Amino acid sequence: MFAQRTVMLAILLCVAQTALGQGLSKFRSPGVGNRSQAEAKESIPELRLSQFRPVAGAPFLVASLGRPHEFKGSFSKNSPGSPSGMVNYVFFDLADDTATTLLPNNESLILSLDALPNELGQSSHSHESPRKLELTSAVEQRLERVATQRPVRWHSVEYVSADTDADGELSAKDRHSFGIADAGGRGFVEVIPNLGQIFSQTMIDSETLHVIHGSQAKQIAVRINLPSRKVTSSKPLPNFGSQK
Repeated sequence: MFAQRTVMLAILLCVAQTALGQGLSKFRSPGVGNRSQAEAKESIPELRLSQFRPVAGAPFLVASLGRPHEFKGSFSKNSPGSPSGMVNYVFFDLADDTATTLLPNNESLILSLDALPNELGQSSHSHESPRKLELTSAVEQRLERVATQRPVRWHSVEYVSADTDADGELSAKDRHSFGIADAGGRGFVEVIPNLGQIFSQTMIDSETLHVIHGSQAKQIAVRINLPSRKVTSSKPLPNFGSQK
């Protein structure tokens, strides 16, 4: 009988301690870890979304994400998510009113986004903002050429994803990478992980992008099959006697 009373008393004490602990937890101040996260969140600069612009010949709009008005070509990795350049692009699908980002996170520095294809044998590097122009005959001819331009099917992306020179920030001085996405920014795949200086970027047919990249000392000609996002050939150019 005494043993049973002892067991019951022990159980009641445990229940009382548990209830008291739960009651006190409601009044405890946030832990150090929670405060640090809140402070860190407040210190992260706000990302800016640019105006959306149409993707030629496709039912999509695209806008850049970052701080384009303060672009310096780098941002500190010590403050994740606080870029001073383009960190992503947002694509909007006009068919179903959905939006998606080009990259899965905002931790890379995007150096360029080019639409493919435009006219065969040429590459697009134009990032001009829209301007109001007087409709002269020359402008009308230019608008006719734009209207007949081939629809965009893919985008090529030059970007930096790692601080390869260990200086604490992402910048154009770090190793570049090269990727391909479709017209709506989906299906992004890195196809050239160690990209050098781009000497040319040319559409040689409707599904093949030709890129010559490297350094003054060594250049490589690369063919990329755009639908499969794969390099089909990679050939070094002859040594022309140029030096780094």
